[in-house]
Amino acid sequence: MATVAKGHIERLPSGSFRVHVYAGTDPVTGKERRLKRTVATEERAARELARLLRAAEAGRVPEDSATVGLVLDRYLEVADLGVSTRLTHESYIRRIIRPVLGDIRLRNLGPDTLDALYAHLRRCSRLCSGLPKTEHYTPGPHDCDERCGPLRDHRTGRPHECDERCRPRRCTPLAPGSIVKVHAITSAALSLAVRYEWLDRNPAERATLPRLRKRQPQPPTPKKAARLLNDVWQDDEEFGLYIFSPDPPAPSRGTRTP
Repeated sequence: MATVAKGHIERLPSGSFRVHVYAGTDPVTGKERRLKRTVATEERAARELARLLRAAEAGRVPEDSATVGLVLDRYLEVADLGVSTRLTHESYIRRIIRPVLGDIRLRNLGPDTLDALYAHLRRCSRLCSGLPKTEHYTPGPHDCDERCGPLRDHRTGRPHECDERCRPRRCTPLAPGSIVKVHAITSAALSLAVRYEWLDRNPAERATLPRLRKRQPQPPTPKKAARLLNDVWQDDEEFGLYIFSPDPPAPSRGTRTP
């Protein structure tokens, strides 16, 4: 049985108008879908009420309160990722994307915010705005947390005797390739929001990415290549014949292939 959308307009003490629409329940979670939108005038509220009612009746429910963090969670739930790729995505989301963008509402996220994040990462790989100006290290017993990085450099905020390891914080830029990965994960999550019709357009499509340096190949010189081929021939004549032949035959069982 189809759910009939219902809504009303409420006048706030500030003089603004808040639109409420009941759009049924989520078929998976069972939670009620209630849409809210605050506007300045009664005329705009009437138009917004009509728009939300039409969208709810058509099953296109905009998640006005959805944050980037919610979309990241949904993305990790539904994305078909391999084990190593999933671990990489979760790491970037936990360390970089969620701390900066997680609490931002989708409708308030623009390419300028993403550009600011990428510009910061080009200067410093750590989101250091909330960190102390001195990094404190300790060899004493303590419970490791996220401050003790993958190399276990044991940062701590606990009282301790400072020594030469407690030094001013230094910024090191994030590699351009890693910034591109951050962008790819963010863009994929926002594309999911577009598919769910929580967004009309993916703001990541208009963000500015760093330039990736093209790798300069360094092939061996003809002299080194000849020496390598001679070494292969001396080590395994059949494999050497396979390499030198213009139309190499299929290798026999147990023969190495390039």
